[in-house]
Amino acid sequence: MPRIRTTSRIVAHGVVTATFLVLASLVACSPDLGRANAERLERDWSSISRPTDVTEIRHHASYKAGLAIVGSTYRSPMSLDDLRRFYDSELGRNGWSFLREATLSSVRVACYEKAGDLASLQIATDSSPGWSYAFDLVWGTTCP
Repeated sequence: MPRIRTTSRIVAHGVVTATFLVLASLVACSPDLGRANAERLERDWSSISRPTDVTEIRHHASYKAGLAIVGSTYRSPMSLDDLRRFYDSELGRNGWSFLREATLSSVRVACYEKAGDLASLQIATDSSPGWSYAFDLVWGTTCP
């Protein structure tokens, strides 16, 4: 008889664990969670200053289950290094930590992290794309 109780407990534990995992995945992938994170990112976005001599080309904000993004694309006369110094300082003041930098094709990408969110500074290394840099706050992804 003790063996039946042990087997029943293992099965019951497995059912409870599986149910929890299914419910947790539904919550994690909920569009409502994406919307809530997009709204939170918008609030964070508004607390981060931009350089004074930039022109915003386009602002975007979107979300779906498991992903939210808020950002803008800019034109700026600032150099690559000056943009990077500005955002290193500004994001540091707002609690963001530098993660890493990578060059992808003709874009230099600097990534920052704060409480599981990602800030991505993408700086064009040539003038051909018609924009100087983009800056995004993202929930639900990793840095390249």
